Amino acid sequence: MRILKYAVLVVVVVLSYHYWRKHHPSDEDAGIVAPADVSKNGFVELAPGNNAPLGVVLIFAPPDCQREEARRADELQELLTNAGIPSKRTETLGFSFQGAVDAELFDTVMTGRMPVVFVNGRAKNDPRVAEVVAEYYERGEAPAVDQ
Repeated sequence: MRILKYAVLVVVVVLSYHYWRKHHPSDEDAGIVAPADVSKNGFVELAPGNNAPLGVVLIFAPPDCQREEARRADELQELLTNAGIPSKRTETLGFSFQGAVDAELFDTVMTGRMPVVFVNGRAKNDPRVAEVVAEYYERGEAPAVDQ
């Protein structure tokens, strides 16, 4: 009978720990991306002052990225163009940061799989085409292209 009590106690402790971890992210994860900063398509809000114009999908793939990643970037641009969504593929980015959190968030996005796609001030690494299109039209209509 004593073994059964200990077994039940261990199960309760383990379940409590898993519940707590699920609902309380680590300090490292909580500091990088707040849930309010992530769109329903998985794009994160980035600091203003980058060279990603509003109304144009910016597809970033560095010159030294893997062949598969470069192919995905080219394919994404072609599919967006065919869908009538203005896009631009680039190998360089210009960014200014307003604090350490912005720089950490940028590093988090940029260290994932390529390409990184910027849509209306938000970014996501290696998104699906449907996610890019949904993010582009998220506000009900696409913003006007800056000239």
